Amino acid sequence: MPRYRSKLEARLAKSAPLKGARYEAEVMFYPKGIGRYTPDFVLPNGIYLEVKGRFLAKDRAKMLAVKGAHLDCDIRLVFQRPQMTLSKVSQTTYAAWATKHGFPWCAASDTATLTKWAKEKPR
Repeated sequence: MPRYRSKLEARLAKSAPLKGARYEAEVMFYPKGIGRYTPDFVLPNGIYLEVKGRFLAKDRAKMLAVKGAHLDCDIRLVFQRPQMTLSKVSQTTYAAWATKHGFPWCAASDTATLTKWAKEKPR
C-alpha cells in the first residue's frame, strides 16, 4: 500500500472515482533549474491529478512551469478548499487562479466531477 503525503490524498485514493488510478507513478521534468514534478495521481485514461490542500506560491510556479514544458499533458487540480484565497492580502481564490491559467479543477468533495474525469476518453 502506498504511503500518502497527506490525509486528503489517502482519502481520495480510497474513493470510487480514483479506483485504478496510479499514485505518484510518473516523473516529469521541466526546465526551471533542475525541475522535477511527480503528479499525485494518474488516471487510467492518462489525466494527471494534482491534489492540493494548501496552494503556495512555489506550488503555483511549479504548476505553470510543468504545464509550459508539457503542453500535451492534461493536468487537473483537485483542491481541498477551492474558495480559499492565495494569501491574506489577495482576493484571488485557488479556483480563480486555476481557471485563469487554464487548469481544469474541482473540489476534493466533488465526486461527480472526479467520476466524470475518470470516465473521459484519453486525448
